[in-house]
Amino acid sequence: MKFTFTAKTYPASQDFLKIIEGGEAYPLDTFIEKHKAEAVSPLDAVLDNCQIEYRGEVKNYKDYISEYLAFTERMRFFEFNSFKTWPEKDDRNAVHFVKKAKECLEIARFFTMKSAEWFESNEGLNWNTGYTPQFLFRCIYFGTAATWYANCYDHILQIVYWSLKLYTATKDRDDKPYDSTWDDKKIISLCVFDLVVAELKARGYKDIRKMLKTCSAQIDEVRQWSNYTKHKGGLDYKYIEADDPFMVFIQKDGGEKEQIKSFEPPIEIDIDAEMHKLAEAHENLFNCLSAVVSEIDFNSRALQFMKTEEPAHE
Repeated sequence: MKFTFTAKTYPASQDFLKIIEGGEAYPLDTFIEKHKAEAVSPLDAVLDNCQIEYRGEVKNYKDYISEYLAFTERMRFFEFNSFKTWPEKDDRNAVHFVKKAKECLEIARFFTMKSAEWFESNEGLNWNTGYTPQFLFRCIYFGTAATWYANCYDHILQIVYWSLKLYTATKDRDDKPYDSTWDDKKIISLCVFDLVVAELKARGYKDIRKMLKTCSAQIDEVRQWSNYTKHKGGLDYKYIEADDPFMVFIQKDGGEKEQIKSFEPPIEIDIDAEMHKLAEAHENLFNCLSAVVSEIDFNSRALQFMKTEEPAHE
């Protein structure tokens, strides 16, 4: 006797978002099909009179936009005047990493914003495909933001490493101590957290050491996410893939039945539950970068140009 089983399953994220219009809730693909003949592009004029239902939470579209903008505005931009001249090469290198840290913070901010956005416009990602592709991209943006926040911290370490000449305490892969023939590429590659904090302690830089250690602890989970993204094949996210439609068991040589289960990843993220941690990482890195740059006082290290007064004319 031959048996045939048919099952249909789909990701939970498919039902996450609906647009409520006239008291009726529509999935994205149904909503855009309903409005395809209307001369409204983008759909803001229509959406302004709608509500958004997301994972059981309902709010007016205008309120959703206001709350989203408030979320993005809380993530501050770091300001640094790099249009100066630093006579010391180490300071110039350190300033380079100030600019890189600033850049990383801004890129991470962008991807955090994209991940926090419940849905992309129809022009950006066709609504006919339903909500799961929207959620998938939001997950990708989440992991990308975490990676850039981790990169920002690495650049902050380089700022301290160069500006305080901590590299002079390094040893290379052959256990040879630093000497002046090393090029910048080699010196940069030897900057690691443990060496930086150890040298700061040895040289009496208690305040900067505390800044770095505090920030490291604050963003530790985000850095773990980044590590998985860069070195362990990427993060796993909840609600992207459909659950297995059947429970399958095998029994070998008369032994006990054993269920065949899919691989369970060590880290599986619900981005909506963890989104606040990206925003917190942004704030903590902003504070750390600001404090480190202020403590090092790059302005006092730059060339000071004296303003000359023109002689008075009779």
